[in-house]
Amino acid sequence: MISINKKNLLSITLIAFCASFFLVVFGPLGIFLGNADDLTIDLKSLVINLSIIAGSIFLVLSILMIVLPEKLSRIFVRAIVLITLGSWFFSSFLYGDYGQLDGQELSISSWSWLVIFQLIVLIAMVLFVVKVKISAVAKVIYFVFLAGLFTSAFGILNLEENTYQNDKKGFHSGMTALSPEKNVLHVVLDTLQTDLFKSVIQNDLSLKSKFEGFIFFEDTLSVYRSTEMSIPMLISGEIYRNRQPKDEFLRRIKKQKLGVKKLENIGYKLDAHGGCSLITPCTYLSPQVVDKEGIYSEILLLLDIYLFKSVPDWLKPSIYNKGDWLLLKSINANLNDYLRAQHVGLGHLLFLKFVKELEVDEDPVPRYKFFHSLVTHDPLKLDADCNIVPQDKVFGFSRVEFVTCGIRHFAKLLDKLKALGVYDNTMIILSADHGAGYRNDDFDVVAFSERGISSRILGFASATMLIKPFNRRGDMKISEAQVSLRDIPKTILAANDIAVEDDPHDAFPARDALNIAAEAEREREYLHYEWKRIYRGEPKLPPITLYAINGNIKDSLSWPYSLNVPGELGCNNQVLFNKPIPGMKVLHGFSGIESWGRWTNRHKVKIVFNLNTAECSRNILSLKLKGFVTSKNTTQHAEVLLNGTQIGEVIINLGEQNPREFEFSISPDLIKQGEVNTLEFHIKNPVSPKSLGINNVTRLLGLGFESMVFQ
Repeated sequence: MISINKKNLLSITLIAFCASFFLVVFGPLGIFLGNADDLTIDLKSLVINLSIIAGSIFLVLSILMIVLPEKLSRIFVRAIVLITLGSWFFSSFLYGDYGQLDGQELSISSWSWLVIFQLIVLIAMVLFVVKVKISAVAKVIYFVFLAGLFTSAFGILNLEENTYQNDKKGFHSGMTALSPEKNVLHVVLDTLQTDLFKSVIQNDLSLKSKFEGFIFFEDTLSVYRSTEMSIPMLISGEIYRNRQPKDEFLRRIKKQKLGVKKLENIGYKLDAHGGCSLITPCTYLSPQVVDKEGIYSEILLLLDIYLFKSVPDWLKPSIYNKGDWLLLKSINANLNDYLRAQHVGLGHLLFLKFVKELEVDEDPVPRYKFFHSLVTHDPLKLDADCNIVPQDKVFGFSRVEFVTCGIRHFAKLLDKLKALGVYDNTMIILSADHGAGYRNDDFDVVAFSERGISSRILGFASATMLIKPFNRRGDMKISEAQVSLRDIPKTILAANDIAVEDDPHDAFPARDALNIAAEAEREREYLHYEWKRIYRGEPKLPPITLYAINGNIKDSLSWPYSLNVPGELGCNNQVLFNKPIPGMKVLHGFSGIESWGRWTNRHKVKIVFNLNTAECSRNILSLKLKGFVTSKNTTQHAEVLLNGTQIGEVIINLGEQNPREFEFSISPDLIKQGEVNTLEFHIKNPVSPKSLGINNVTRLLGLGFESMVFQ
């Protein structure tokens, strides 16, 4: 055994203390300080609970270091130092950006340059810890401890400055208290797409009957594709257009008290609760957990996340375990199954808590309540009855069944309002914050693709909205009025006799949704952007594309022709169809790329392109095509159209050269300079090999495209 003299005892105690408190306290505390608004536990409770855990580990480490034989004790001490040093180094400098920790597979390459570099660093640490004296190793761990102490203290001092509100510390006082006289309740079910809601109520008529007095607006347009700026818009009615930093915009609208904030002028009390606040952009580290049962799980989750950060990349998937985590998995209570289900599980628990705690107090002052729930947010893991769906069975469920749980929660809320006797005097709004990006069968996808609009854009743009006005009952009505989520604040204000003047510079002003005629056409805006990791933490959103939609959003002709084709084709530059080409896109009608080119698989195919015509001296389009011809279908015949004008025909007969070169003369004014051009082929008799008895291929083969060149 180690000789227990004062010097050894002091060294052992210090090493055990520094390692325990750095690993268990400072790491999770650092994560908390950066995400305090997303957590229920307060700073004091967190530090106390982490310190208790660290203290227990400290005692165990100290005892082991003392009772183990001297040789084993020295190895044990060096291992503790190596773990602490590695944890500090990897979590501080080598923590990569893996996207949202949302239950999806982590895309970590086992042999990336980062993994190899981490392995080299780890080997160097092992050699350092093994070779140097215990006294030198101890100094390293003291330094790491002091660095953690300093950064934690600095973060605590700045915590108040960086925390703008405390909506997320459970339901704050008054959130669940309703007025006996007058209430406005707006519930947002995250990503609830219109067609999903419609399918749920069509499948369950008893659920539909719960929506007494509601108006369902089938033609509701989102404003954004994500939650971050949608929540401020739903409260203020203001649109963020990337002209200033997000924080600056949010501070301005909060200071000016726009939108529903005007209700305060007529005596309303305003309360809001949700995954995103008016001031703080959405973060999805760990949405709110509930009551005291959730505190221990939240502490374990913080420890899990720090463990995830501090291990080398090749160990991260084992720690994360598809969102099941390492330490949090040790809790088997049913409650924590929902906590481990993350957004949707937490949304389930919070919604039940909200309904349970709703009450009517004696204060007659009117109330406005805003409740944003993640119970319908991806990754969806609850079935229609709100039971946890195992990860390996998620793909066996329809999206409709998943969102049914959230809509049933809302129905329970309606029942509670009726039981409390405040249903009639409450204006109730159910809305999404945006659509989910799923393909919507209400839309003619082909018609939209011809205008350059993908099905995902349609999914994000299509949002659920229902409104029950004050003192209205009866069966749910369906309205075809052209509305926008942006209309909600103005509709609430109008119902309370508060007039709001339109901004003369606003091309798409909000309207009172309850007073829009079903037949009235209206121009609305949808702001779309593609999310990429490089934009996380940036002061602005990704570049925005504005879609000005004039008419019903399900009608492709209401949408602008807004296809973006990056790059340009050059004259005399051969385009090969066996690889992607800058300046050209295949819109529809083609099978996948093969080594030689691409087959068509429809009667009509379309290519769009940009062309710099400065060097096109001959005004000729040359194509190398082959036709799918056999003894049973001896001819392939197609009309060729450029920007809607026929420029020639393609005819390939059995026995002729196949593939063949075709040349088409082009009028100089037919090509659009600086705009997107379209090239279409209307194929008269494509046929599948299966129908001819050749093989089991069911594609309608017509023409095979090998190359193209403008001259």
